[in-house]
Amino acid sequence: MKQIVFISLMASLISAAPIIKVDKVDFDFGTVPSGNGELKHTFIISNTGDQTLKIEKVKPGCSCTVVEFDSELKPGESSKLTAALSMKDRTGKQDKPITVISNAENAPLLKLTLQAFILGPMNMDRKYGIFEYTGKPIKDSITILSTRKGVKVTSAWYEKRSTEGASKKVPVTAVLVPTGKQQAQNSTEYRLVFNFKVKPTETEAGTLYFKTNHPESPLLEFRCMIEKK
Repeated sequence: MKQIVFISLMASLISAAPIIKVDKVDFDFGTVPSGNGELKHTFIISNTGDQTLKIEKVKPGCSCTVVEFDSELKPGESSKLTAALSMKDRTGKQDKPITVISNAENAPLLKLTLQAFILGPMNMDRKYGIFEYTGKPIKDSITILSTRKGVKVTSAWYEKRSTEGASKKVPVTAVLVPTGKQQAQNSTEYRLVFNFKVKPTETEAGTLYFKTNHPESPLLEFRCMIEKK
């Protein structure tokens, strides 16, 4: 009988472990206007196991900070983990990870995520491209979200980046075409369609500049690499 009790006790001790739970692993702030502030959210962390949960470290992703969390939770306890996402100099889609490192048996590396779409005056879906020179004009397009309707490109040009100073401006044909879609509230989606002619003697890096009539975003920059085959 004693042996059975002893075996049962040992099995109980072996199975005892901290278990980490969170109310929601992903939180989306939705569409928010750009600014220099922070977006804060509080995750609720719980220990549903039968041993003390020890949070050893919380590693926020780029532009994130962890404001508050408890390092130890006894069985059955819950606490707050508050994280903040900086909006300074950021626009467009944000998807920032937070890793909670603990002694939890079920998830020693718990992944949390803060998401948001920060709506600036003009939001480019990408700011860099690689083009292959084939002897023909280079053509491409960029998706742009704007806080205004009726936005137009007033002028555009390409400049090769050089250590020897500014290079000659190459004219660029560019037009903003409304798509009729709406990716985010209070925004208008455009396709910025452009083309230009260059004759590189070797692979070169440069920047495309687009002047617009948007008072808050009068100049857009698109960096590129032109590869000569």
